[in-house]
Amino acid sequence: MKSRWKILLSIPLVLYPFVSAAHNAPQFPQNVSFKTLIITPRAIEGLTGDSSGNLYTGGSGSAPCPIYRINLANPSLTVVGNVPAAATPAGSCGFSGITFNAVGDLFVADGGAGNIYRFTPNATTPPNATLFVSGVPGTNGLAFDRDGNLWTGRHDWNSIAKFEILETGREARL
Repeated sequence: MKSRWKILLSIPLVLYPFVSAAHNAPQFPQNVSFKTLIITPRAIEGLTGDSSGNLYTGGSGSAPCPIYRINLANPSLTVVGNVPAAATPAGSCGFSGITFNAVGDLFVADGGAGNIYRFTPNATTPPNATLFVSGVPGTNGLAFDRDGNLWTGRHDWNSIAKFEILETGREARL
C-alpha cells in the first residue's frame, strides 16, 4: 500500500518539468523581433499612413489632444493637429481610429466620446480638429470605401456603421 502512494505522489513530480515547460513556452508570435521606433509622450491607439511613408496617430489623455505625424525615415514626432478641450465632452480624448480620405483630410475617432473629428494636417500651424459626426458610441476603427463613404466599427453595439458623405463634404448621414 505504501509503495502505491509513493508512486501516485511521484507522478506529479515527474511530470512537473514537462507541464511547467509547456506552460512557460513562448507565446505567439514566435521567431519575430520587435523594434521600438519611437516613444510617444501619450498613450496611442490606431495608426494610419500617408503616401509619403509617414505614420499618423492620436495622443490620448487630457485635452487638447495632439495628432502626431511620425517620420519613419528619421523617427520623430511632429504635431499636425489637435482635438481641443471644447470639442471633447469629458475634457479628454480616447482615440480609437484614424484614417485619411481621398483629398487628404484626416479623420480621428474618439470611441468614449462617440465623436469623429476632421482636419487637414499641417505641421507649420497645427489646426484644431472640428467635430464631423457625434452620437456614435463605441466608434472604433475608421475606413473609407472607394465611393468616399466613411465606415466605423461600433463595439458598444457589435456593429459596423456607414456614413454617407453629403455634397458639402463637411457633413455625413448615418
